[in-house]
Amino acid sequence: MTTLSSLLFFIGTFFSALNHATPAFEPVAQLDAFRWLDEHAPNETVVLGAMETGNALPVYTNLRPFLGHGPETIYSDRRKHEVERFFADEMTTEQRQSLYRSVGIRYILYGPTERALAATENDTPPLWTADTRLIYDKAGYQIYEVLP
Repeated sequence: MTTLSSLLFFIGTFFSALNHATPAFEPVAQLDAFRWLDEHAPNETVVLGAMETGNALPVYTNLRPFLGHGPETIYSDRRKHEVERFFADEMTTEQRQSLYRSVGIRYILYGPTERALAATENDTPPLWTADTRLIYDKAGYQIYEVLP
């Protein structure tokens, strides 16, 4: 039995290495954004991003995701819905402000995963950018600071 489970583990690892897919491999541009934010944000600062982003963030930084690993995120179903509504521009200014204040969200990480949740496919900036200031923009990843 041990040999079979070891063999299955090896096969799974082998195909993960061939596939270069997350979570075994994170995009270099995302890791660069994480590194930059980790160097510029105070420890334990809350960052808003998609579930996949939030899963990886604490591995590479000393920051806290608003939404991350389901069992380790309080009210994860509700938060997932809020994140989807946020990035789809389905929240009013007041709702966004309430979301920021609810847990002290200071930064928004906006990469390909978050863009996939967006309501538009054109170059129109999301409505939530009115509440923020762009502080990082490199290789398809932006980091926004929430304005006070």
